[in-house]
Amino acid sequence: MQKYSSKPFLEYLSLLALFGVGGIVLYIRNPDPFLNPIVYTEDGYWLGLAFSKGWLYTFFNAKEGYLVLGNLILLWIAETGSKALCGNPLLCLPQSIGVVSLAFYACIATFSFVVTRYVASFAERLLLYAMLLLLPLGDSSNEILGRLSNVGYMFVLVAVLLVSYRERLKSTASVYIADIGLIISAATNPVVVPLTAIYLSWRFYQSRGRVWRRDLTLFLGLCLVAILIAYRMFSQHHSEITGVLHLENLIEVGVARAILYPLIFPYYTALSDFSAIILFSIWLVFVILAIKQSNNQTSVFITYNLVALILYWVMTIGMRQSLTQQLGGYRHTFPDRYFMGLNVIVMVISLVGAFSMLRNTKLMMKIGAALLLTMLVILYATNIPWIFETNKTRMPLILGLTFADQLCESSNILTGTKPADKLVVVPIYTVGWSISIPAPILLAATEKLDCQSLKPLNINDANWNHGVARSGNGLVLASYVASRLLQVGKAIRFADGEIRHINHVETAGRYINVFLDGTPIDGELVGYPHKIEEVE
Repeated sequence: MQKYSSKPFLEYLSLLALFGVGGIVLYIRNPDPFLNPIVYTEDGYWLGLAFSKGWLYTFFNAKEGYLVLGNLILLWIAETGSKALCGNPLLCLPQSIGVVSLAFYACIATFSFVVTRYVASFAERLLLYAMLLLLPLGDSSNEILGRLSNVGYMFVLVAVLLVSYRERLKSTASVYIADIGLIISAATNPVVVPLTAIYLSWRFYQSRGRVWRRDLTLFLGLCLVAILIAYRMFSQHHSEITGVLHLENLIEVGVARAILYPLIFPYYTALSDFSAIILFSIWLVFVILAIKQSNNQTSVFITYNLVALILYWVMTIGMRQSLTQQLGGYRHTFPDRYFMGLNVIVMVISLVGAFSMLRNTKLMMKIGAALLLTMLVILYATNIPWIFETNKTRMPLILGLTFADQLCESSNILTGTKPADKLVVVPIYTVGWSISIPAPILLAATEKLDCQSLKPLNINDANWNHGVARSGNGLVLASYVASRLLQVGKAIRFADGEIRHINHVETAGRYINVFLDGTPIDGELVGYPHKIEEVE
């Protein structure tokens, strides 16, 4: 295994390069958050709480039942980034959230490369790093990559990596930093609380209580987080158990989707309960052999990952029994977000176990490990076009209006009011979600936005191409600006210089359909983001 470099500067530089490459790879996997800048679900709701009631209030009240400190820290970084780069916390908010989200996932892949240096070779760690970046996320990667609302599911792996890293640290200051990371992880994903408690108990047993001073900060922090979670659950009479358990779908949810998916994802819909049990049994035997045949430090690393997987599995299936209602018949994998934290741990266990077995003296162990690694590399390499949703996301979230459009639309209600006294509720995605913004912050943002320009909405489906009708001769715009400016008989000029007259206008809520004279127009040439001008 690799020792620490005698040239730390070069090592840090290489890690920075890995981090940067990871961010680029993730962007190429899913550029939609930057091409269609929107604010999604809890990202907006939690920021709205922070805008209206402060970050401290948001920390205690963002979510019923447990805490989401890690999500909130990352959201604060994104808001601060928008404020620093664009002069307003709203102007670059979707893009800033996207950057922070991709940076977080790239950081996890890079940190796994660092932590596994004692259990894998350089080339093996590079393969692990690449596989984590390419982790399949079903058809819903667009609500994961580039968003922050779902990063909490990854904090169990973060905790496992921090524990493994902590065991190698010598300086007290470094241990404190790792402890802070573990406490934040526990205050983000409740699985980390019992997982860290098991780690501390193991350390106490191994050392016969001699290292309690080193662990005291972590122990006290963990107790505080556990008390806060317990208080919130009991004071609010809140139960995290959702739905009803459907036993007929338990094998699909608990075995095929939760465990096997990252190892067989292209063939998921071809599985059955019987084949899932057979494959899971093979995988479990492989893991047990890897633990038994590995050296002590590798065995401990795999075992702790396995403990984390078991805890996470029990709490996921136990608390989200609705998953057995949503999945069934091996037809689809959504909602993928609930399983990605389990899947990434399965990938770490599988790869580190295979790396260890490659060094085993028994020929059959080497052959088995080589076959698994070869299969995974081929599986992922041949499915790169599916993993990378570069050209078109399989889960489009935008319904025409970008976050900037939603800000402009909502600012219209401030006319004639006292902005300092008003809190504006701005609709975001998906339908039913909103962000509460103080009027002065909203007005400061819209003053810098081009809220009065005309341009088709970025709607792309069977009927629309960048907001231009694929058949016929029409376009769709936001009604908050177009309804005041576009009237029957008026002439408009497109980006290619062509002038058309308006024959008919239909308003439908937040949208307005405009029908023109002449031959059909090309959405690629004059659709979103190209502007439309009125001709006097």
